[in-house]
Amino acid sequence: MTMLRPRETGGEQDLASFWRGVGERRGGEVAFYSFATLVGQTGGGPAGLAGLLYRVGERFWFEDFERENWLLRILPPRRPFAKTEICFDLAAVTAVRVVSRATAHRCLRGGIAPGATAALGRASRFFTTPVIQVTLADGSALFFEVMREREFLAATSTPGLPAR
Repeated sequence: MTMLRPRETGGEQDLASFWRGVGERRGGEVAFYSFATLVGQTGGGPAGLAGLLYRVGERFWFEDFERENWLLRILPPRRPFAKTEICFDLAAVTAVRVVSRATAHRCLRGGIAPGATAALGRASRFFTTPVIQVTLADGSALFFEVMREREFLAATSTPGLPAR
């Protein structure tokens, strides 16, 4: 029989050391972080990847993680996990707006250009899932569902960006 012992350190200390390690790996201090889902990237189609979205210095990073699933432990894996990492510089961000999930999917399928998406109104948020669109200087766009939406919008706030 195997005895499980509680961790020697508390959860907050473990979390703090995790983010300290991420900051060291990326060359700075983590200024913002949130769980997020990468809905997709124009030119790449829908993704639906769950992961972490964070800012270190003037750069944002998204990295997915392998999901734990009890059923997958019984069945052999279909394919090995391939980690996805995406980064973009704050200076490359030309617009950030909250759009509907349906608008994001239309844009990902090429039905609407990233610059032509309509921002989601406050009342509309009750009827649809809000998705944050990050438009980059090259004309491409990334779409995220972000758990800490307000903090992300504040972290992307720079003078000269269009209103959200």
